[in-house]
Order: sequence, then C-alpha cells, then structure tokens
Amino acid sequence: MELSLLLILPDKKNQNVIAIKANNSYKFPKYENPVGENVAFDDAQLFNDFFQTLTGISVFRRYSFNTDNYVVFVFELADDINNVPSNDYNWVSYDDFLREQQNLEIKNIVNSVNRYYNKSVNMPWVNADGFTPYFIWLHEVCAAKNIKVKNNITQIKNAYVSNVFCIPTETENLYMKIPGKVFITELPFTNAIKQIGMADYPVWIDFNADMNVFLMKDMGGMDLPPQSDLDTLKKVLVRLAQTQKNSIQYLPLDCEHNDYRVKTILANLHGFPQKVYDVLQETKYKITYDEKLKLEQNINSAIKLLDFINYNPIPDVIQNGDVRPGNIRVIDKV
Repeated sequence: MELSLLLILPDKKNQNVIAIKANNSYKFPKYENPVGENVAFDDAQLFNDFFQTLTGISVFRRYSFNTDNYVVFVFELADDINNVPSNDYNWVSYDDFLREQQNLEIKNIVNSVNRYYNKSVNMPWVNADGFTPYFIWLHEVCAAKNIKVKNNITQIKNAYVSNVFCIPTETENLYMKIPGKVFITELPFTNAIKQIGMADYPVWIDFNADMNVFLMKDMGGMDLPPQSDLDTLKKVLVRLAQTQKNSIQYLPLDCEHNDYRVKTILANLHGFPQKVYDVLQETKYKITYDEKLKLEQNINSAIKLLDFINYNPIPDVIQNGDVRPGNIRVIDKV
C-alpha cells in the first residue's frame, strides 16, 4: 500500500511547526513520492537531507508513525544555528495551522505531534532534550580520547528500537548507538558477549550504562543484501549456527538478558488465557468468552509442542530475535 509521507518539525519548545501556506491553509512539507508502510526502516539520512533541501533546516528524525493515508516522520532540530526556514516555509503555531485545516486526519496528526512530541514509553530520546544529551556525551568522550569529530554527523537508523549515528572523525568513522527501552538490556548483554569473545563485534570506544548508549568503531564490510544469492545465504546460516553452538558453553550468562528458554515460556503460558481475559476485560481490547476458549486451545497446542522440545536434549543457546538482512554484517564475504 502506498501512502503520502508528511515531514513534521516542531521547534525546541514544541510551540510551532514548519509549514507552507497554500490555498489559504497551511501544509506540512511532503516527500516527493508515495512510500510504503515500512519506509521508516529505510535510510534515515536520505529523508533528513530531503527535508533540509526543501526547507533549509537540518534535522534528525525523532520518531515515525502511520495513519490511514499517511506515514509521518517527526523530526527535531539538528542544531540551534540552522533553524531559519527558506523556500517560503515558515514557523507556524499549532493553533494557526489548525485554524483553517479541514482534513480531520491531518488535524489528528497535528494534535498527536503536539501532545506526544516529548513523551514516549519506549524511546528515551523522545523528550524535551531529544538527542542533545547523547551528543554532549559523544563530544566529551571524543575530547577525552583526543578524537577530532567532524561536523557532518549523519543518522543511519531511526526506529523505536534504536538510533544509530555515523560520526566522521579525522581518521575513521565511528558509530553511536542508542537502544530503545524495548532493548534496555542490549548494552550489558552485548558487552558480555564481547568480553567472552564468542563472536565478532565492533571495537567499543566507550559506553554509558546510565544513558544506555555506546560508541564503536567501524567494523567494515556491509549489511547483508536482502536479495543475496543462495551461496551467500548458506554461508551466513552456517556462521549463525556455529555462533549458537559456541554459545552453549557460556550459558547462563551473568548479565541482564531476555530469558526465552522453553521452561520459562512454559511457566508463563499456564494460566495465560485467563490472565488475558481478566486484564483486558475493562478495556476496548477485551476478548469474548469464545475468543478465550480459542486462545486456550492454541495455548494447549503450544504447550504440547514445547513439552516435546523440552523432553529432548536440545541445549539452550544465545539467539538473536531479530535476524534480518539489515542486522547482519558481512565481512570478507562471510
């Protein structure tokens, strides 16, 4: 399904947004082509650059969301200097934008951005300070280690699960990663695997456990192309399997991590349908008694399969729960 992509930038105080006047009403900047629903997983900097070319303002993407007809990218100012719009774009108050707006869907989008621009359960950078504390930390680390950072920092990835920035320096590119709260244990878990030496990981420059951010060197190579040939995919699968086998001797790890062992899942499944029924009963997501019975049937089928797996001597391993091409780095052709 193709959707229109709206680009929204509030100011630092979340009182005004960038817009252009057209046909007696204000409009947000809009990407030149229709996009797919999952466009937010594409190259973040591509759209940051498009916004700057269109409006004259440099930005980083804070978060995105979808509505019936739109994908919405919500940005924050990349700095306090490049904030003067061009090409007939202006800073417009939320009230002025809404005053003559007839499209209910656009109104709802505006109200959502105004209300939630600085609020998020999963994204720690979605607040009044935005990415600023992370960049302050970055520059402090680099200054202490005599690393000279250049100005053109780019945003490699932006999603609710994490942000990745490319930091050009005088000698090499560094990468700063900020995991979201969904993966709040990524830093200690990844650090534990690094110390074991079980798998190839980038060299870390520094990390801050309180902020849940780490800075690393470029490990080279490239992301696994989605349309890779079968020979390459076979090599990747073999390497992943070998890494899992290598992990057996190190379990259980002495650090925070998500426990998805069979016995843990079984313990949580017993009584799960009734818990779902009770918890959702007073909400708009409540399930009917018949839906509860169907859930019980599905859970019982799952329990039988898990009991069978648990009965057999299959060892526990460390597993990446999001193995997709963009999360696999290929070095020296695997």
